[in-house]
Amino acid sequence: MSFGRGQLGRGLLIGLAKESDTSNPSAAAQQPSIGRARSTAAPQEAGVSAAATPGPAAPAFGRGISAFGRGAVPQPSGDSAATGGAVPSAASTFGRGFGRGGVPPAAAAATAALPEAMSRMSVQGAPTQHPAAAAARPERTRRPQIGRVGPEDKTGKTGQRVTVGTNFLRVEGADTMVYQYSITFNPSVDSRMQRDRLVLSIQDPEFQKIPGRVPSGNSLYTNRPLPRESAVYQAASGNMRVAVQLQLVGTATLSSLPSVYNIIFRSIQARMDLIEVRRHYYNPHAGERVPGHQMEVWPGYITSVSHVDGGLRLMIESSHRVVRSQTVYDLFQSVGTSLSNMTDAIVGTSVVTRYNNKIMRVDQVETSMDCTHTFERNGTQMSFLDYYRQAYNIEIQDPQQPLLISRSKPVRGKDGKTLEQRQICLVPELCYVTGLTDAMRRDFRLMRDLAKFTKLSPDRRLMELRKFVQTINNRPECRQLLDAWGLRLLEEPEVVPARRFVNERVLFGGGGRGPFAPVPVGQTSEFKRALADNRVLIDGKLLKWLVVYPAREERTIASFCETMMKKCRAMGITVAQPSTVALPNDSTDLNLVCAVFTSQREERYNCAAPSWWSPASACGPRLSATPRRWAAWPSTLPLRLTSSLAAPCGASKFPTIDS
Repeated sequence: MSFGRGQLGRGLLIGLAKESDTSNPSAAAQQPSIGRARSTAAPQEAGVSAAATPGPAAPAFGRGISAFGRGAVPQPSGDSAATGGAVPSAASTFGRGFGRGGVPPAAAAATAALPEAMSRMSVQGAPTQHPAAAAARPERTRRPQIGRVGPEDKTGKTGQRVTVGTNFLRVEGADTMVYQYSITFNPSVDSRMQRDRLVLSIQDPEFQKIPGRVPSGNSLYTNRPLPRESAVYQAASGNMRVAVQLQLVGTATLSSLPSVYNIIFRSIQARMDLIEVRRHYYNPHAGERVPGHQMEVWPGYITSVSHVDGGLRLMIESSHRVVRSQTVYDLFQSVGTSLSNMTDAIVGTSVVTRYNNKIMRVDQVETSMDCTHTFERNGTQMSFLDYYRQAYNIEIQDPQQPLLISRSKPVRGKDGKTLEQRQICLVPELCYVTGLTDAMRRDFRLMRDLAKFTKLSPDRRLMELRKFVQTINNRPECRQLLDAWGLRLLEEPEVVPARRFVNERVLFGGGGRGPFAPVPVGQTSEFKRALADNRVLIDGKLLKWLVVYPAREERTIASFCETMMKKCRAMGITVAQPSTVALPNDSTDLNLVCAVFTSQREERYNCAAPSWWSPASACGPRLSATPRRWAAWPSTLPLRLTSSLAAPCGASKFPTIDS
């Protein structure tokens, strides 16, 4: 047999030859070179066992012998039987040429000692076996399959059995066919919402006959096929005229495309007069004003359809969007009309335009443009003042206010190049700020009042679920889309069995009452107050600590240290008096912090460096020297800090020193 033409085969053959050389030195002179010479023996001659034909007549391990899977395996000959059955069949090879050189006689003799199974390998038929070996081989037993381990019943036994409601609604319906079409716009349209709006605005009779039309970006899903696999329709949205080409991509069942369920329900929410904000939908018409604050809360929904145990379910989660009653123009008046102040106040935030209830992100404040700036509309030049007066009957009060720029997301064309971003100009006087600032989030009173609208009780959540279903059932356009896909949404949420566990208890240190003191935490599992009223399990010690404070807060820091030592003593923690360092002020206007250590200890430096030097501003140089060389530090340190401080050192250009 052969061991292959690679390093593995060559290494095995040479190793076998070397072992034979040590046992039979006279055979070394008879060994032919191990090269690429093909076997010249005929297949019948090659069938003779290597052990039965030692010497130069031994067959080569090459292509002359039947390859693995490329020919019939020669039957055992009489010569091989006469040898005592050492190798009863031909030495077949693995592949086309595993080991192309001749086989040394010593290596051929050593090969006979290999297992019989390796000498009879073939995939053309059943392996050729010696009768005696076949009778002696034990019968193979099938490995037993491993069954499922663990109890089949997953129902718990601890606690009290209760029935709870979920925010899942059952979706019933037949498994209809889905026809997917690719959409191509000419000219191209960047906005995904604009593409969906254009597809739905197609007025062609054969397209309008399809009741279940749900576009999603560059794809259209229908419940019935169009008359033609490829068709071009004309669509219009406002002043935009676009040719829409639909090309059939394929068909599948609705159950095999879970994403189509989500597209259907997203299309339903769009027909409920909800506006989309970051893939979620909100209802601006049902907004509630927060008393005492200039803001209102828009209710919304987060939906997701998925297959779970028991069938198809629609998950509905309540969401809210905070919209302030303050316009961007009012915000500019409060922060200042300088470009830097306006940019810091509004760029990167989202604003809502009340005249069309659209939410857009502000990317730039353009001071070179105001409301008197003109643009082309229907072939004529029109200013922003005239546009809002004619389109929305709105009179702008300050014509000189700067405009806000909102850019669309960058989109790549079919050629891979980034298309030009579409810019939308907004008037600050007509835009309202959304979201909360950091200062608002720190206002406890404001967050408490907002929690009354955003943190819903279970009864309120159940009412919102039913209201969502009722709105779908009461709108004909939503009901028509569900019927077209054969879907039905049940009004009552799913109810599942559950268990209410007993109140847990937290073990604290018992002190003189025993080793442990169990304290119940109640239904809310809140034990923050219990931490301050009970001892810890293992007493701790805080003996060395440092307090750095402004000098004007000395009384406050003294009260803080005294309170901390008193509270920790009650918890079983020993706290010593701290070391204090009073600073003249709390200003952070520092260019250099110099720390001097008496020895080069890596752990000490690693402990101090992250505390004093931020990665963004400091280079953290390390200088080491004996006290005799300290005099050189004042001249060495500025050179090491040249790149980080951006300070010129003379007239020459110094290279950046890696610190």
